[in-house]
Amino acid sequence: MTELMISFDTPPERWNEFVSQSQWPDFELMQSYEWGRFKEALGWQAIRLTLERDGRLVAGVQMLIKPLPLKINSIVYVPRGPLLRREGEGEDETVAQRLMEAMHAVARRHRAIALTIEPPFRYSPEVVQWLQAHGFHRSRFDNQPQCSMLIDLTPSLDDILARMHKTTRYNIRYSERRGVTVRTGDAADLDTFYHLLASTARQAGFSIRSREYYRQEWEALAPGSYVRLFLALYEGEV
Repeated sequence: MTELMISFDTPPERWNEFVSQSQWPDFELMQSYEWGRFKEALGWQAIRLTLERDGRLVAGVQMLIKPLPLKINSIVYVPRGPLLRREGEGEDETVAQRLMEAMHAVARRHRAIALTIEPPFRYSPEVVQWLQAHGFHRSRFDNQPQCSMLIDLTPSLDDILARMHKTTRYNIRYSERRGVTVRTGDAADLDTFYHLLASTARQAGFSIRSREYYRQEWEALAPGSYVRLFLALYEGEV
């Protein structure tokens, strides 16, 4: 079997191609090159580690490293990773083992007091056992939602609406009849977005990030169409 080669300098285009072709069905935004650049603007260091075999990337992980006060130690965070490509039976285990060893080595090199991962793996007792064997244990807190709901937008609008609850369909069509319109926003609309978000957060009792956080996120992700802003208007007001 050809040896696995470790790399830390995969070009952005090749990295994103690997992320999109990993064994998970959805593109993991938080493992994208652009997300790493976004977090670097907020004081993190992004390290992209890959395993390559015969010129093909078979595993990879974007690790976010944040120095602690005095910069003696750090924390290492892996949102929605690591990522693997489906290999042959038995090869997956070898690749995953090497990737995990390399991740631990990076964490040690940066004097990490904690290595937190939020892998996109489907839950199973075997996965839990495998992670525990590598020193991980379940955290009391979740940084990211455990589940995401996706709507397939490729069917016709009528087909999409037909799959919704009747009350949802009614509310959508009622809004259209009353003249509610939706437009795509841009950077000039970020203040409006933040005002609405902050108002909603106060009413619903949840916390949000700073205005600067969302500005940095927009600047990093909007050029690649990784994020879009939509605004609903009624009688000219958002």
